[in-house]
Amino acid sequence: MRKICSIAAIAAGLAIASPVATAQMAKERRIKRPFGKMKFKARKVTPDKAQPGARVTVMGRGFRPGMMIRVGSVMVKPQTITPRSITFVLPAMTAGVRPVSVVLRRRTKVAGQLNVLRAEGTPPKVTPDTRPPPPRHHRRHRRWARYRKRPVVTRFYPRRGKPGTKVVVRGMNFTKQSQVMFNRRPVKVKTLTGNLIIFKVPRGAKGDGLVTIRHPRMRRPIIVGRFDLKKRFDKAAEARRRDVMRKAARARWMARRARMAKTREARERRYRERWKRMQADRAERRRKRLAAMRARWKATFLADPQVRAELLQHAERTARLRQMLRLASIDSREKLAIRIQLAITREDRRHKRRMDTLKATFSVSAGGPQ
Repeated sequence: MRKICSIAAIAAGLAIASPVATAQMAKERRIKRPFGKMKFKARKVTPDKAQPGARVTVMGRGFRPGMMIRVGSVMVKPQTITPRSITFVLPAMTAGVRPVSVVLRRRTKVAGQLNVLRAEGTPPKVTPDTRPPPPRHHRRHRRWARYRKRPVVTRFYPRRGKPGTKVVVRGMNFTKQSQVMFNRRPVKVKTLTGNLIIFKVPRGAKGDGLVTIRHPRMRRPIIVGRFDLKKRFDKAAEARRRDVMRKAARARWMARRARMAKTREARERRYRERWKRMQADRAERRRKRLAAMRARWKATFLADPQVRAELLQHAERTARLRQMLRLASIDSREKLAIRIQLAITREDRRHKRRMDTLKATFSVSAGGPQ
């Protein structure tokens, strides 16, 4: 009986002491972690324009010692920290718009944008990566935004067949309002996404097979190409054509490998020397390319938005493929180099067909595609 009473007394004492013990443990926990859940919020940056060496303040709440400021990719140690503001000195950096963030351990809060101005007495040097965008109300900004959002056609296949053939159009910035026209008549679209359009050639279709896409934001239709209704797709001829292209690519690679150095160190050294020469004469090469294009095409044709989009895309693809070929040549990777050669050949053929199609449907008197 005495044992039972003692056990009951001990249990009652623990029940009474448990709230006190819980409060004591909570107090010790708050002492170890005085900042609780470390919640903070950054609201704005003042001023929004500053030169290197100026004092900048980040406004918000919940700030505490130990926080850092990140301006772009540069970490800056604050001068003063209060619960509602952090003040720091802007370090030396190039001009441009930089995001300003408050960093505490692994947590980051973006406070806003800071336009870093050019320091007094230094020449105006703004690199393309840090060039501040034009104001929202600027005419050039609005024109560039419209140009970036305009639909662009890259290719379509097959290019020949009979009525009922499924045609695939590849591109970008297609919308639900995009309407496919075949021989200047609307056709039903089977699949329509941002970069893909699939439709069938209508039954009983005749004529030149001109495929265009109408968009409500564009004054003129987008030229896709001409679908040949007379010729049918010949698989044997296509296989022979691909075999000829593969043999030609291999022959070009063998000729290139014969001119390459024997060791990898020598090939890498030659690659770096050529890269420096390319950087030095970049402006001259660009001037020659522009002169060649102006000599081949008329100015009214080159000024068309569809033509400019095609020239830009071809230049970007060709530059990347040729750089890939140079890197593959350093390691003497034969199979990869042949595949890159084939990709370059296909891109050149695609670009030629696209430019010929745009030229054939371009009316000089109207100043644009028909």
